[in-house]
Amino acid sequence: MDFPYVISTILHILFFKLFPLLQFKTEYCSLEFPFTSSSAAELPFHLNMDDMSSPYRALNVGIESPELPSDVLDSIAKKLDIDDLFSFGEVCKDWRMFHSDFWREFMASHAPLIVQKTPHAKRACSFFSISDERIYNTLLPFFSGFSLAGFSSGYMVMAGQDNAVVLVNPFARKKMTISGSPDQGCVIDLYDRATLAFATNSSEEFVLVALCTWSFNMHVYQSRNSSWVIYSRWGTPWRVMDVVVCRNTLYAITDEAEIGVVMLNNNNHSLKILEFSNKPIFATSNLKLVSTDDKLLVVLVLPTLEVEIFMIDLSEMAWFKIELLGDRALFLGVNSKCYSLSNPGMWGFHSNCVYLISRNSPLCKLVSLKNQVIRVISLPENRGPLGAKLCNIDWCFRSRRDEMDYALHEE
Repeated sequence: MDFPYVISTILHILFFKLFPLLQFKTEYCSLEFPFTSSSAAELPFHLNMDDMSSPYRALNVGIESPELPSDVLDSIAKKLDIDDLFSFGEVCKDWRMFHSDFWREFMASHAPLIVQKTPHAKRACSFFSISDERIYNTLLPFFSGFSLAGFSSGYMVMAGQDNAVVLVNPFARKKMTISGSPDQGCVIDLYDRATLAFATNSSEEFVLVALCTWSFNMHVYQSRNSSWVIYSRWGTPWRVMDVVVCRNTLYAITDEAEIGVVMLNNNNHSLKILEFSNKPIFATSNLKLVSTDDKLLVVLVLPTLEVEIFMIDLSEMAWFKIELLGDRALFLGVNSKCYSLSNPGMWGFHSNCVYLISRNSPLCKLVSLKNQVIRVISLPENRGPLGAKLCNIDWCFRSRRDEMDYALHEE
């Protein structure tokens, strides 16, 4: 291959194709074209390349696109942020076909990302990949005044003014808006854990469980009737610490280590507490539920940030403390939730250990199940150009989608 020709071709593409798109990006982001908005409904973002009014179409008129080898396109794509990758796919037909395959592979990865943003960010958000040692930046719909309650089923759950909740999928360019919660006493920045689950028999129906662990509130939204319900307020009748989906069932755990099923009947908004033969008593209540390969785990986070892990046997209704995870790794957010990944070595992670992040620490600790620090991984601390501090909000599993069966939540 003629090396000078390749360099010349790449410069031609970047100058006449990609650079105009990147310059235009600021304009279309301000108009929020990439995200469509609806009330508890989702629509995909799509640009019509055949529409002559489209700015992308205008940029392509009269410009021929030299073909580039796939390895060159791959090198270009790997240098781009999330928003630029969408622009990349609109340059020309060849780039669009390559982008489709590249994006499919990107979304198929089970490797978790770390969600990062600065405390006063209005649109900017980042996703850091430990395995790739790189950061993906993106601009979301305007979220000033909103706090990030967590990442669940591909969506960032954001709680804001007037108790409104916005669900944003930064990888599918989808956005859903839910009307204010029923509890006006739960003010901004208090939703700190959220679980989103879609119905097994519908691609549109979903349930959102939002927790305020400061006031011990638990609110549940069902899209099928477009309404919120208060399950617990100020710790009455339960202080729910976490909720997870396992075997298509929504399980909750209280501060007293009671585990129950979230009932979704119109006339039964409660937890169906399960009876165990050996429920332990803990001195601390920082309990997290984890679903892994259709098994239910409980992770106890001690004040020293050491962890104890228990397997919940739902057939024998018993707790068992475990010392080994096998070919699994846990990804724990001290201020958020805990997740499990099977066969982590396939995605560049170690098995039988815990990856631990904290909101205000620039480190990720790799810890053994004996609570010995194996490795300390440095994370990006600041975002330019002003060097604003980045907070590690939660782990993001981009391809994971939780589903729940209504039949298992009704009596």
